[in-house]
Amino acid sequence: MFFHDRRLQYKVRVDKPNPQFARLLQQAIGGIEGEIRVCLQYLFQAWGNRGPAKYRNMLLETGTEEISHIEMLCTAVALNLEGAKGSIIDEVVSSNPVTDHGGNGPSPLPFCRFSGYGCRCQRCTV
Repeated sequence: MFFHDRRLQYKVRVDKPNPQFARLLQQAIGGIEGEIRVCLQYLFQAWGNRGPAKYRNMLLETGTEEISHIEMLCTAVALNLEGAKGSIIDEVVSSNPVTDHGGNGPSPLPFCRFSGYGCRCQRCTV
């Protein structure tokens, strides 16, 4: 069981939207060494732990802490897209085949969907 507190562990502040930086942050969320992988790794290790309870608890607490990192990074991505011009978002999305979800390439984690209001790029709004 997890408990969610509405307050972020640390305040996320973005002075000016930057879709290019949002794309880089997305790698920190779901990339090969991203927070999602790390979070699940700690949780799976904890759930499979048959040793002393103190180690299981430490792994569970660490995995749970990683969830807050994911939340902060997702908030930062959304803030970096909020208010950004659609043309800039389109350019960033189309410049990378992984984030190009207009049918031209794979889309494991659609970049522009982090805006908090759904996708606003040209390809999805057509």
